[in-house]
Amino acid sequence: MKTVKVKGIGVQVNGISYFKNDVFEVTDEDYESIKEMVNALKENNENGNKRVVQIKVENEDLDLKEVEKYLYNCLENFGKVPTGENSNPEENEDVNNNVNDTNVGDSNEDEELEALRERAKELGMKNIHNMKKETLIAKIQEIKEKTGENLNPEGE
Repeated sequence: MKTVKVKGIGVQVNGISYFKNDVFEVTDEDYESIKEMVNALKENNENGNKRVVQIKVENEDLDLKEVEKYLYNCLENFGKVPTGENSNPEENEDVNNNVNDTNVGDSNEDEELEALRERAKELGMKNIHNMKKETLIAKIQEIKEKTGENLNPEGE
């Protein structure tokens, strides 16, 4: 497809008349027959910069409108770094990476992660089941600093 402007008195394409200075779109094959009578303004790509993503949903219980909204939101925020005082990078990191916390062959790391989760539960933290080890360590350290738990006996 091309966007063209009539430069002569007029031109007729597929039974439609266009007159001097009219701008319209024409297919590539129609353009070939009228290219002497028009100026090509721009070449239009059918899809532009759009790409089609097709998703097959087998779960019939899902509300497809909600899934569509969620996916559009994910695509809009893909690759963006959260900013502002209300953003929490740890939470966004957990959602965006969607990485399983446990390594199948590494039981030592599993034990450490479970110990961190138990410690976080003792400190009253919530939503710890989906946090990664590094996030848990940072949150526990933050709570310890607020409560003064890791201060030395002199209080310095």
